Parts: sequence; C-alpha cells; structure tokens
Amino acid sequence: MSTEFEPTALQMLVCEVKKTGTSAYGGVMLPVAARLDVKNFPMVEALTAHLGTSRNKVINDLLAVGIETLLSGLSAEVVDDLNKNAQTQYEKVREKLISGENS
Repeated sequence: MSTEFEPTALQMLVCEVKKTGTSAYGGVMLPVAARLDVKNFPMVEALTAHLGTSRNKVINDLLAVGIETLLSGLSAEVVDDLNKNAQTQYEKVREKLISGENS
C-alpha cells in the first residue's frame, strides 16, 4: 500500500524503463510455474533486454503494476476482501516456508 510520498509500482517501472531510476528486490521469492501468453512474451523479453535485468524481475514489476492498478479501480469492500484472502495465502506460504515444505 503506498502513501502520497512513495512512488507507485507504475512510477517505479517507468523510471527504470526511462533509465532515470533503479530498484532491487529483497526478501523471499517463491518459485511459481506460469505460462505467458504468446502476445505478452515478446514485450517481456524486450523489457528484460532494455532494462538489462532478469525476466523474473520484469514479470514481478509488471504484476505489481497490474495489481496496484486493479486494486485502485475496485471498491473498498472488494479490496478489503482481497486483502484478507491475500493475508490468508501469505500465512499459508509462511507456514510452509517455516516447516520446510516445498509445495
């Protein structure tokens, strides 16, 4: 959740594409298999090359922009429901990480 003093995910990605800013990840990454639509793959690859970064980072940045944008267009009630569900998912993943489970 951003405040008026924090850049949005979109602002951060635009700065990176324009080469006026950089970002890095910290924390835990979860390996998740996903298939990309053939229409999206070329742009993901183009962004990866343009930014000189990993495909993983580009996809995560694009997901952050999409999620942030989607949530901004939904009612507070729906956002609250989604945040509650996301918290439940986070707790499940956290427990698996703590216990050493892989899936």
